[in-house]
Amino acid sequence: QDKLSTYQILSNHHLPIPKTIIAKYPVNIDMVKRELGFPLIVRNPVGSRGKGISLCPCEDSFLDLISLIHSVNPAANLLLQEYV
Repeated sequence: QDKLSTYQILSNHHLPIPKTIIAKYPVNIDMVKRELGFPLIVRNPVGSRGKGISLCPCEDSFLDLISLIHSVNPAANLLLQEYV
């Protein structure tokens, strides 16, 4: 259920994974656009069965989602991934 650890293990074994960034509020939007672009996936770092996963098709939807997550849990960590 720990997605970050899973991605690290996969990467260490040279298996392909999407570009992934761990983020915390406030998110550097310029870095996100430069490194991942849009659309992108926002994930809760822990969980299973698709819970806590959102597709952000554009910058506006991403900023809205980040603001919502921050209002519910100001200390939340997020995994941001390129959309494949």
